[in-house]
Amino acid sequence: MGLAGFQLTVLYDFDVCVEGAFSPGDVSINWADCFHSLSPEMELAVATIWAAAERSAARSGQQLYSGPLCRLDAYRTCGNTLSLSLSRTDYRSMLGTSRQLHALP
Repeated sequence: MGLAGFQLTVLYDFDVCVEGAFSPGDVSINWADCFHSLSPEMELAVATIWAAAERSAARSGQQLYSGPLCRLDAYRTCGNTLSLSLSRTDYRSMLGTSRQLHALP
C-alpha cells in the first residue's frame, strides 16, 4: 500500500538528470511558445496507443483524461544554476511517446 491507503503504481522508469540543491532564484525556465508537435508517423502511433489505453480503462470502469502537462526538452547546469527548457504537451502524447520509447530495442 502507498500513502494514506492508496495503491501506488509506477508506470514508467525514469532517469534523474540532475542532482543538487537549487534555490528558486537559481532555476530559470524557458517555455517554448508552441505545443510540442509530433510527426505524422508518431501521431498515428500515439493515437493507436491512446485508443488501446481507453479500451483498457473502460474495461476496468475507469476513464482517461488527456490533461495538460509540460515536457522537459532540455536542461543545463552551470555552477549552482539550473536552466530548464519546457514545452506544452498533454497526457495522451506523453503516454504514446513514452510507450514508443520503451518499445525500442
